[in-house]
Amino acid sequence: PRAEARYFWTAAALGALAVSAYFLYDWLAQTSPRLSFRRDFMLNRHWTPRGATLLWVAGMTSLLLAGTYLVMEVWRRRLAWLVVLGRTALALYFLHQVIALTLVNEWLGWRFNDWPRYTAATLVFLVLLVYVGKAWLAVRRRLRDRLPPVPAASA
Repeated sequence: PRAEARYFWTAAALGALAVSAYFLYDWLAQTSPRLSFRRDFMLNRHWTPRGATLLWVAGMTSLLLAGTYLVMEVWRRRLAWLVVLGRTALALYFLHQVIALTLVNEWLGWRFNDWPRYTAATLVFLVLLVYVGKAWLAVRRRLRDRLPPVPAASA
């Protein structure tokens, strides 16, 4: 437990350092517009982070990982929605590609080229995926209950 806690506190410290470096770079570079996707690559019309944005991505990933440890292991809070996302990750990954790329991007032509709209769309999408994941678990449970039991292997 002590080594585990040290690992996550180190991840939090490194994450905070990376995010701070990102903001320091943004302030010193005086890029225009600030805090935007425009300094990153657009590859096949998809955002690909590079340079300073990688500090943001790695730092936030470390901070979120450490934060999840703090909430779930230290404070003993159960995050049922996170468990749903974890148990249905493969199916949701496939489905989110279909929804985000085909439905939202190509059919509806929606673009989220600024942080407030991108953040709002991501939160709405996350809530939608949690409920889709719950539905998928219910369907899997019903299908599993209908199947005959698997015979035990003989020794």
